Parts: sequence; structure tokens; C-alpha cells
Amino acid sequence: GIFIGVSINHVAVDGTSYWHFWNTWSEIHRSTNDCKQIYVSNPPVHKRWFPEGYGPALHLPFTHADEFISGYEAPPLRERIFHFSSKSIASLKAKANKENNTADRKS
Repeated sequence: GIFIGVSINHVAVDGTSYWHFWNTWSEIHRSTNDCKQIYVSNPPVHKRWFPEGYGPALHLPFTHADEFISGYEAPPLRERIFHFSSKSIASLKAKANKENNTADRKS
């Protein structure tokens, strides 16, 4: 046997569509055709419709995805270069070790 686990958000599909998908899927896999032509007795309807006089529940101000989807434009980078003498590095390490009670450690 086979077990298939599925999780679907109800916003994406209703119960009727969910079971229609699984019934169609199982019909395809139960068929004895040689897979060159697959016959489905009850094909899905992908046409969206609204009752007479009603439109979509949400009216978006955009008509094309390019109007609201844009790529990320990175801001210009700021660059700084710091030069420390070996004496300054030793002083900074000593200060950090003292503040963190790690004076007995060397790095």
C-alpha cells in the first residue's frame, strides 16, 4: 500500500476541489493506459466566475504584477578603512580582557 500525507490551506482550495484533485489523481494512476494519452472522466474547471452583478471580493489597485513587485535595490555601500598599530591592538585587547574579567586569557 501507499500512504500520502497532505496539508492544504483552506484559503487556497475548498473541500470540493481538494477531493476532486485526489479522485482525479487516483483515476490517472489506476488507469491501464500506456501513459501516452491520459483520460480523465471529470476534468477540473479552472474558469473563475462570480455571481451576476458581483465582482471580486478584493479590488486591487494594480492590474499587472510588475506594478507592485520590484526587485531589491541595495543602498550604496559606505566603506571605512581603519589602521591600528600593534601597540593600539595590544592596548584594546588588554582593555577588553579587563572589562570582561578575562585578563588571564591570551589571544
